[in-house]
Amino acid sequence: MTTYQVEGFNQLRLLNELNAQGVLCNKIERASNREMFISVPHKHCVKFVAICKELCYTITVLKSVDLKSSLNLFVKRAGLIIGAIVFCTAFVISHLFVWRIEVAGGDYATNRRVEALLRENNITAFSLRRGVDLERVVQLVENQDFAAAASAQIRGTTLIVDYVKALDYLPPDYSEPQDILSRFDAHITRVVARSGTPKVAAGDVVRAGDILIGAYAASSVDETLYPVRADGEVFGKIYFSQSTSFVLEERVVRRTGESVVFTELMIFGVSIFNNDRRPPFEMYQYVRYQTYLARNNILPLIYVTHTYYQLVNDTITRTVDEQISAFTTEVKSQFIMDGASNILDARHTIREIGGIYFLTVFLEVEALLNKV
Repeated sequence: MTTYQVEGFNQLRLLNELNAQGVLCNKIERASNREMFISVPHKHCVKFVAICKELCYTITVLKSVDLKSSLNLFVKRAGLIIGAIVFCTAFVISHLFVWRIEVAGGDYATNRRVEALLRENNITAFSLRRGVDLERVVQLVENQDFAAAASAQIRGTTLIVDYVKALDYLPPDYSEPQDILSRFDAHITRVVARSGTPKVAAGDVVRAGDILIGAYAASSVDETLYPVRADGEVFGKIYFSQSTSFVLEERVVRRTGESVVFTELMIFGVSIFNNDRRPPFEMYQYVRYQTYLARNNILPLIYVTHTYYQLVNDTITRTVDEQISAFTTEVKSQFIMDGASNILDARHTIREIGGIYFLTVFLEVEALLNKV
């Protein structure tokens, strides 16, 4: 099929002549009184051109498409077409299977237990999607002692199992009764004994490892009667010290707040787009982060960010009071985080030698003495 631009007046005369000569016109489009576009099959092109020249019409070939050129175009694009067909076929077939299993809800060891449980029941990667009974998966996980509830779903080609851990279960203690011992040298302040026999009272001084509550019942004359479980809390004052040294001026490396981010796309470990370039900073900190874009499909398309943070050398100047306050807070935090201690008093000593300051912080703390 060839499309011609035909220029000349009396267009009806030309069309009548073409019809009389048996020239087939597949498409006729008039643009103006002296211009039109005519599409003619290839076998009629010679006669069409001859008629136009005989009648003094000006013709221009706009487009010519034949079987040979179509075949040539197909051959040139065959690789792309076949690749697209193979990709689409593989994509459709891949979604008939579960390619990956993800387990979430607990720690590493417990998640591995769930994966092993699924394998024992023939639920693995490369399983047919229609062969995975999600209700059965949920039931298998919920029947375990570590799971309170579970859910299962298939997203794309990934089986996702999520569960809620059961509350920690502490079985009854059937071991031999044991004494409660002190973990510190201390001055006893309070004794709360629910069972067993207290061996200390408020005001006593104990050493680390001394017995606080004995694992036995005693008579009124302190005669041992029979063993029982020792239970209770004993509190006492302990004295703690910690030292450090510092200077008032310190050179540090810090971020300026300026950063640049470059991106990269990877598939099967091969970079298909890499925008990573050398950062414009003289000093920098580099952070690389990657995430799956096609998390629920077979194609492992990874999006990578390369972040460069600008660094500069700086000098930090502090006062002695600031250093004392910061270090005292740091030392106190060790007991505050413990949750079983009460800081009663804090003092410090400081001395300076050659521009270096030596600081020692002393704490008086009421702490739980029970050795865990």
